[in-house]
Amino acid sequence: MPTLRWMCSAALLPAILAVGCKTVHFRAPTEEALPGPHVTPAPELPLIESGSLEPDYQNLPRVDPLTVPIKTTPQQYRRLTEQECQQAAGAIPPPPDPFDTGITSVWWEDVHCENCTVATQAFLEEARGYVDATARNSAVGLALDEFYRLADAEGRARLLRSAMALLDQLRQQTADARSQGIMVPIQPDELDRQRATLVGLLLRAEAGAELLNINLKRRVGVSGQMTESLWPEADFRVSNDTTNIPAAVQTALANRSDLSLLRLIYIRLNPETLPAVEELLRGRRRGDDAEKTADTKAMRTAIKSTLGRHHQTKAAEIDAVARAQVVVMRQRLANLIASRERQVADEVRSAVVLMESHAKQVGLTRWRAEQQAARLSAAKESGTLAVLAAELESVRARADVVEAVMAWHQARTRFDTACGVYRQP
Repeated sequence: MPTLRWMCSAALLPAILAVGCKTVHFRAPTEEALPGPHVTPAPELPLIESGSLEPDYQNLPRVDPLTVPIKTTPQQYRRLTEQECQQAAGAIPPPPDPFDTGITSVWWEDVHCENCTVATQAFLEEARGYVDATARNSAVGLALDEFYRLADAEGRARLLRSAMALLDQLRQQTADARSQGIMVPIQPDELDRQRATLVGLLLRAEAGAELLNINLKRRVGVSGQMTESLWPEADFRVSNDTTNIPAAVQTALANRSDLSLLRLIYIRLNPETLPAVEELLRGRRRGDDAEKTADTKAMRTAIKSTLGRHHQTKAAEIDAVARAQVVVMRQRLANLIASRERQVADEVRSAVVLMESHAKQVGLTRWRAEQQAARLSAAKESGTLAVLAAELESVRARADVVEAVMAWHQARTRFDTACGVYRQP
């Protein structure tokens, strides 16, 4: 609530400004002088009884899973390694606050500092390095996340195509056996249902791969006119080591460039650098723009009202205004740093939880895949139908392994991003 906040700040202004300015007399602003919060009225929604949300089938498309066309594997790809992805994504200048980093939502070139001193210019250059590092860390993290999601989609799509071919062979041989009067333990209807499931999984994987190709090409600076798909290459090993969470949190608090920027601003904040700091923090969060604007106006209104009207403020009074703004801004920065540190620590802890959970999932899917591989070896001594059925299950189990492995790498990327690993070019 901006009104209450700045009412408290305004009440403290006489004590803040009186230090070193005993000749200045202050009058606390009245509540009517402070702007109140703008509240949007809630819409009036009618009361109704719950009903069915099931759509009318007559208004839905129908696809026969037995005849739906399946795309073939693309003949040519463009290789993209994990290191190439990281380097390319980190080298592209980011647009204004595309990742909601919590630092600034303006282009650096829009941060103006007229008649700045040498010290203020040096402060801005140092701050710019932290802004660039923050954007780089976020950009690389997002690009690598899509890199591993693409590996998941392409890897599963390839295995699902193999499973589809095996299932079609199994369906054909089952139909041939039944036409010859041979009883088989496999029901054709069940195979049709399995094909419908596989078709749905394959269509989702193919669509996901196409969308991820579009996004990842942009993130790494590849031309959108390039027709070949990207093929991600990396070391897909998974570590089951336990992460030292307190040490990881301390590493993140030391490495994160957004925290370093806020600490730098706090240390260098003074009446001389105040205008530049206000520019840096302008639009810090897109959702807080309206409240922040109201807060700033309320603070300035409160300070000016304590120093009298008619625009006859003296030099000492102007200096007092600046020093009062520094005191208030420093308190806001301290609160912001503490909140941001808590958020960073929580990001690290959340990523560790995901990594450990996905590592267990990888272990489980590996166990199932090995069981299916052993079953396939044993089935080779039986008939052809048993071999096809076992091979189909083995391919499905391998697809589950790919999905679990890539999910772990996405969690690892999230962990590294939370720790600020990708801040360096």
